Amino acid sequence: MFTKHIPLVAALLIVLPLGGCYFSYDVRAVVIDGRLAFTTDKHWLTGEPKCVDAIEVFAYTPDRHVLWRQQAAPDVCVQDFPIFYGQAMEGARPDDPDAVPAEPLKPGVIYHVDTGTQIGGSGSDLFRLTPERRVENLKYTEVYPPEEE
Repeated sequence: MFTKHIPLVAALLIVLPLGGCYFSYDVRAVVIDGRLAFTTDKHWLTGEPKCVDAIEVFAYTPDRHVLWRQQAAPDVCVQDFPIFYGQAMEGARPDDPDAVPAEPLKPGVIYHVDTGTQIGGSGSDLFRLTPERRVENLKYTEVYPPEEE
C-alpha cells in the first residue's frame, strides 16, 4: 500500500525544501485611506510574505529613475504588508547610502515596485496613477505586448 506513494513522497521531499530557498509573489499597488500602499496575496506554498527587508519604486523608463528605496539592516525582520509609499520602514538602516527618500509620483507615468524578503522571496508590480488619483496595476504584456508573427 505504502509503496505506491513512494514516488510522490520522494518528489515532495525534494521540492518542499526548495520552496524556502526562493519564491516570488505578486505585489499590488492599492489606495488605503487615500494613501498609496503595496499589498500582496498569500503565496501558495509559503503564505503571505513576511519580513520585507527591501523596497524600491522606480519609473519604468529607460533611465529607471529611482523614486523611493529603503533597505533593512542585516538580520532584522523588518516590515510586513501593507507598506505605504514613503513610510519609514521598521528596521530600515538610517545610515544606508543607497536609501532614496520618496519623491512625488505623477499621473500617467508607469512605475515599477520591487520588494525582497530575508528568506529569499521577491515581488514586483507595474502600476500607474490615473489623473483621478486611482491606481491601475498593469501586466507586463500590457506594457510590452508580445510581438506578432
